[in-house]
Amino acid sequence: MGIPESFAFLSVGSLLRYDDRQREPIIAMTNALVRFLQDNDLTTRVLLKDGEEVSDAFEIKVSDLTEAGFKVVKKSLYRWMGATVDKGKDPNNVTILEKTLAKIRSSNP
Repeated sequence: MGIPESFAFLSVGSLLRYDDRQREPIIAMTNALVRFLQDNDLTTRVLLKDGEEVSDAFEIKVSDLTEAGFKVVKKSLYRWMGATVDKGKDPNNVTILEKTLAKIRSSNP
């Protein structure tokens, strides 16, 4: 059984309910993720307009991603999130996501 398209794999509100003390890193991480996804044409719609910031109600659903976007998220999102939020790394360092995307694109010419 596949994942329903309405499934929200990232919910800012859920992350904040888990640990509101991490608000700033969670918001920064989500903004960086959205920029990465949109800059690489991995979304099916505009998630955030230029200058717009995420809110507590912001979510990214499976249906918001292209096939390649979903593969990137599936393979590396939680590893990148762990490095960003849990280990305090710069959220704008999306190297983990970039490497995953490069592998996906090179295997699907």
